[in-house]
Amino acid sequence: QANVSQREETSVEPEEYRRKWISYAFELRDTLDAALFRLDELKKVAAEWVQNGQQWLQQEDDDVSLLASLGPLQARAFHEVEAFLAAFARVSLLLFPVSKSPHAAWRAAELRGRIGVSESSPLASRALRDSWVHHDERLDVAVQANVGRAGQRFALAAEADATMKATFMRIFEMDTLVIHHRDQKGAFQQTSLSDIGD
Repeated sequence: QANVSQREETSVEPEEYRRKWISYAFELRDTLDAALFRLDELKKVAAEWVQNGQQWLQQEDDDVSLLASLGPLQARAFHEVEAFLAAFARVSLLLFPVSKSPHAAWRAAELRGRIGVSESSPLASRALRDSWVHHDERLDVAVQANVGRAGQRFALAAEADATMKATFMRIFEMDTLVIHHRDQKGAFQQTSLSDIGD
């Protein structure tokens, strides 16, 4: 049925086709721009966090100002991840809709074809977005299982070991932009924000 609809859509008059396409093109452009802007902002915050953290570890005196700077940077990183995921979800839904309607299938295939996105693209995965949005449900599972109840942790990739994963709900690798998050059953998954941005 979707194939029939796709033939019908592409058989419309060129002007009507252009009007349909341009609405989606503008929306996709704007949401992609927003997602990439947020990802760039996150990269800046993460780089500053890594730099301040490393300076604090290497210092010879007991200046805690660098350590104190990490908290606000973590809050900013959290905000940027939230903003990125909001824009990412809109892009993902345009390219990989939940709706099974023939028109949605046509729109998605048309957009993916125009910008060269394969069906195996990281944009198709909603694992991190679902974990983020349904965090309350993931927390319920963690509390009942008595594992990973300690909230979230901002860390370097080398620190994200089995003990940390057993302790925290989410782990942000600030040097790699990988987020470890829990699925519906409480198991850890990981998502690379850099891979999504590429």
